[in-house]
Amino acid sequence: MPLNQTTEIAGIGVIPSFRRRGVAGALTTRLVQEAFNTGVTVAFLMAAHEAEERIYKRAGFSTIGEILHISL
Repeated sequence: MPLNQTTEIAGIGVIPSFRRRGVAGALTTRLVQEAFNTGVTVAFLMAAHEAEERIYKRAGFSTIGEILHISL
């Protein structure tokens, strides 16, 4: 749920047999468009892998920082 016109785009997933067809990029682009249509002014996401980062860059995102996840 957006908070202060900000939301995260998350949970983009494509089953293996449909990968490398532009589905993830199309889903990401559509979700961002829908978010902006509802009043969101900032949308962000976190890429877990370089492949995801490439998809998100094609959808118009850019890297602005990195985050370290630590699991015990």
